[in-house]
Amino acid sequence: MMENEEYIRKLADKYMDGLTTAAEERQLARLLDDVGGSLPADLRACRAMFAYVAAGRARATDHRRHHSRLRLAAWVGAAAAAAATVVAVVVLTSPPTPQSYAVIDGRVVTDPDVVRREAVRALRIVASDDYDTFGALDMMRTAPCAPEGADGEQQQR
Repeated sequence: MMENEEYIRKLADKYMDGLTTAAEERQLARLLDDVGGSLPADLRACRAMFAYVAAGRARATDHRRHHSRLRLAAWVGAAAAAAATVVAVVVLTSPPTPQSYAVIDGRVVTDPDVVRREAVRALRIVASDDYDTFGALDMMRTAPCAPEGADGEQQQR
């Protein structure tokens, strides 16, 4: 213990003179902590000082972590606000789109009455009942199997 106490005292004197390295300060703090209650009064004061510094570092680290979280929250909030602004600008400046439209003779018609009338007319054209035969199936059965080429002629397989 005496040899260890001398080494601790030597490191403590060097620390008080401001000549220790960071590694020596960590070693001194570890030695002071490991010795326990069997230190002389002057080295106990040194141990108390190191405990105070360690507590201050812990508080500073916690403070930095807290501020890092606050900065992150601020950036996330700013990004969300920017995204909301972009969405609002796009929605508010885009022209309204009609709910219903039809293309009649190459023109887009958005008048709901005209669209409804044309839809009913188209449904009546394709509607069938139990007594009506659907001729498209018959046409499909009698059509040749070879696909048409680009010029409309039948291709040979």
